[in-house]
Amino acid sequence: MIDAVLVYPIRDGKVLMIQGAQPYAPHYRKWNGPGGKLKDGQTFLECALAELFEETGLTALETEDVGLLTVFVDGCLTRRVRMYRVTQFSGIPTSNGREGALQWFSIYDIPAIPTLPADQHFLPWVLHGYFVHVDVYINDGLYSGHAIRPWDPKKL
Repeated sequence: MIDAVLVYPIRDGKVLMIQGAQPYAPHYRKWNGPGGKLKDGQTFLECALAELFEETGLTALETEDVGLLTVFVDGCLTRRVRMYRVTQFSGIPTSNGREGALQWFSIYDIPAIPTLPADQHFLPWVLHGYFVHVDVYINDGLYSGHAIRPWDPKKL
């Protein structure tokens, strides 16, 4: 199983997203929050802070743990992703060129953001500060559904 993070920097009703530039990435050519896989010994929060800085040049001043995304491929749990909102940060958003372009999107118009299918359902909750646990199901290489329920970050 892979442990990873997604980070959603929010300012003035907009969220900063990154367009997947790596063909191996699940969100290749789609928009997603900055993020990545945990390195050995790293906590979810440490990874979130590092990935945010590495991919955007932003330093989080305040984070909010808002969700858990679990991905099941052909019935097997393959990814566990903690999601964070960052509403206080310093720096000027700058793409590192390797991960993909950066763009601000309105948090009030999620359907206008070209994301992975399940993201369209959970992003409105996460971006507005609700705590959710999202299960995403992939079968035979295709998105086959999701489930969203309330989540308590103290339970992981």
